[in-house]
Amino acid sequence: LLLTLVAGACSRDGGETESRKPDADAVVAAGGIRGTVRDGFTDQPVSGAQISAGGFSVLTDDSGVYGVAPVSPGSLELAVYQRGFVQESITAIIESGVSTVIDFPLLPAEPPCCELGGLWTGEFVLDSAGLNVTPASRNVSGELVFDRLQADTSFGERVHQSRGRSRVEFQTLLGSDWSVLEAAEGLVFDGDSVAITVVPRFADWGVEMLGRMSADTVRGIWFQRASCCGAYGTFTLIRTAGSD
Repeated sequence: LLLTLVAGACSRDGGETESRKPDADAVVAAGGIRGTVRDGFTDQPVSGAQISAGGFSVLTDDSGVYGVAPVSPGSLELAVYQRGFVQESITAIIESGVSTVIDFPLLPAEPPCCELGGLWTGEFVLDSAGLNVTPASRNVSGELVFDRLQADTSFGERVHQSRGRSRVEFQTLLGSDWSVLEAAEGLVFDGDSVAITVVPRFADWGVEMLGRMSADTVRGIWFQRASCCGAYGTFTLIRTAGSD
């Protein structure tokens, strides 16, 4: 698997890079990187791991294989991360016209501290409304309910995964043209790290939250899942019913 990358993306802070395809001479002169990401203990491939290289990122396939090309000759910092594993990074030396093989064994991270089961009351504050949006309010309160532990997960015991529903009117922050976000999925990993995604029932866009859990409280940042320049802010969740 070798992916040809096209420059052009919006950063989370609203910046935008130029969108262009490299010319043929540049592709020939440039090198590439390929390899496999595996579990350092079991030697099993790690799918869906994110490899960041020179401002680009790609994901490993089901066999743990990744590829990046073209890459300009010289030194390049690579970082590899997947939830449930310790992030690894390396500085690679890329030669002109050479495909460099770099494999990564990932070590398991600290086991998750807890689960998200129960009823959570949340407060969401808007820091930036993104582009072309006039929010009805700068903050909104609501509830998240996680009542189903998702046992079928490729992460095994390294990640606790729960599913549930949202009772938060995110349209207040995102604009009235947004659909009701009602399906919720939550992950606890790397000790006390939490990731929660709230989406419409039949779509994959919505709102994502990243935070840290302490006892029955989760605090962190939320952001709109959009191709460019979406809204973002901070949140606090407090568990008011249920337990691990």
